[in-house]
Amino acid sequence: MLLYNGGDVVQNNIEHKDYREDGGGIFYFYPIGVGDYTIEEVFNDLINTAILPSGYIPIGITTGGGKIIMSLNNDGTYGNTEESFSDGTRRILSPSFTDLINDMVEEVA
Repeated sequence: MLLYNGGDVVQNNIEHKDYREDGGGIFYFYPIGVGDYTIEEVFNDLINTAILPSGYIPIGITTGGGKIIMSLNNDGTYGNTEESFSDGTRRILSPSFTDLINDMVEEVA
C-alpha cells in the first residue's frame, strides 16, 4: 500500500482462502493521502456508521463489495483485518495485513 499508494489489484481472479465462494478477495486498496477517495476521505465518510467500528480504519474493498477494515485497537485485535458491510455485519478475514495478503489464492475454475 505504501509503495504503490493503494490501487487496483492487477490479478482479478484471487479470492480469500476461507471465503472462496463469498467474494472475500481483495478488489481495491484505498490510496493514502493523495488520490481519488483516500483512506482519510473514506474514514471521514464512515466514522459514525455501523460499517466502521471504533478503532478501525478502512483500507480497501473486497470483491464482494464489503469494506476491508483493520483494527488499531490495543485489545488483542490490533492488526486484524475484517470485511464490513453497510448493514453492520462483519467477518474476520485475517489476523494481520500480511496474513491478509498471504491468505489470497487463485480462483479455482
